[in-house]
Amino acid sequence: EKIPFAKLFDGIEPIYDEILNKVKEIIEHTEFIGGEEVALFEKEFAEFTESKYAIGTSNGTDSIIIALKALAIGPGDTVLVPATTFIATADAVTAVGANVEFIDIEKDYYTIDPDKIIKYLKGPNGHKVKAIIPVHLYGQMADMERISQIAKEFNLKLIEDAAQAHGSKLNGHQPGYYSDIATYSFYPGKNLGAFGDAGAITTNNEELYIKCKMLVNH
Repeated sequence: EKIPFAKLFDGIEPIYDEILNKVKEIIEHTEFIGGEEVALFEKEFAEFTESKYAIGTSNGTDSIIIALKALAIGPGDTVLVPATTFIATADAVTAVGANVEFIDIEKDYYTIDPDKIIKYLKGPNGHKVKAIIPVHLYGQMADMERISQIAKEFNLKLIEDAAQAHGSKLNGHQPGYYSDIATYSFYPGKNLGAFGDAGAITTNNEELYIKCKMLVNH
């Protein structure tokens, strides 16, 4: 018997008719980019993630690129990312012209190790670091309490790659609570999948929200 790698339709089937009616409505209103439906989703996603603001993006990688640009990370800067992650986390850093440094992971959770972050920051190239991007893997959030303390101590920007952590909580708090910005992916195989590719950014900072919104809209 052939066992499928993924059965995306199983999650669609119970609401199939509802989805088709909504797609028909969008086609009739020709709201293919942005529009009222996206604005409504942004409002509801902000509420769901317990954030003040949410901005829809093209995909999860663009979410990180836009977050980095909004935080003025670019050439000459170094960004720390975990050694275990999808390549998009590092790709986004190089896309804005910054340098990537891979930090090893915790043995129990496979998320970036705070002790190794501190070790790098106290090393010869630590002064070049401007941001950290912890990645929440398989719904397991990184140790954001410690990482946020480290970011404050060393005056670093903090972006959470929450592409696999929709609705995850650490000590009662979702991604975005401990950081400047949290980024999400709605790739079809994610916890919340789109018909195609999509993503989002959440933040509690109004200035960053405005900057991200401007970058999304060119």
